[in-house]
Amino acid sequence: MTGRRVFCEKWHGQVGPRIRKILEKNKGKAQWCIPKAAGQNRFEVMHHSGHSFVVDLNAHSCSCHAWDLNGIPRLHACAAISWFHGNPEDFCDDVYKKEAYLRAYEPMIMPITGQNQWMKINLPPLLSSKYHKQPGRPKKTRKQAFDEPKQPATPYKLPRYGILLKCGNCAGEGNNRISCKEPRNPNIKPTRKRKVAKEKLPVRRRDGGDQSSGQQSMQLRQSSGSQGPSQSQASEVA
Repeated sequence: MTGRRVFCEKWHGQVGPRIRKILEKNKGKAQWCIPKAAGQNRFEVMHHSGHSFVVDLNAHSCSCHAWDLNGIPRLHACAAISWFHGNPEDFCDDVYKKEAYLRAYEPMIMPITGQNQWMKINLPPLLSSKYHKQPGRPKKTRKQAFDEPKQPATPYKLPRYGILLKCGNCAGEGNNRISCKEPRNPNIKPTRKRKVAKEKLPVRRRDGGDQSSGQQSMQLRQSSGSQGPSQSQASEVA
């Protein structure tokens, strides 16, 4: 507070250096304007682009509404003020002037001693509130208002709201190829390639053969067993 108050007291003009810099920039642009006095501090200012503006110095207003918004004379107002060799700082709003800043920083913050010099009291010390962990996963996003527009999940992709679906099978609207009830059009090529099962390669066995030869020997044993008993079994029975 004190530093700001001392800084304001060192201002050379009525406004601060930041506002003075804006005024100097507007006065440089005012050379492209031609003011015409109409009487009672009202002017018609013509810009080099061909547009005309009405400036009222008594009401501190301009038809471009820039002076009415921020209270700083723009290029049209500066051109009108330069017609009678006036100072644009006199037409700035009071909030930008030195007196307003000094009133804002006039109160003083009283100094305080260190904590070790504070008066001791026989009261229990203040404790921080107990932390209670909430159930569930903590939320990372803030709670949005009910009238706030929803943000898209992917900002780099446009939403498809209001777009009618067009079927690739029957060329109708309102459905797609999967939900289409019409018979499949043979002239349309499928977009997805179906996976074809690959043939299994023969597996080498420890005895030197492969799985296919083992299956053949198993089939031969089963066929010989179905034909009847062998010669050795017939001799034993006899």
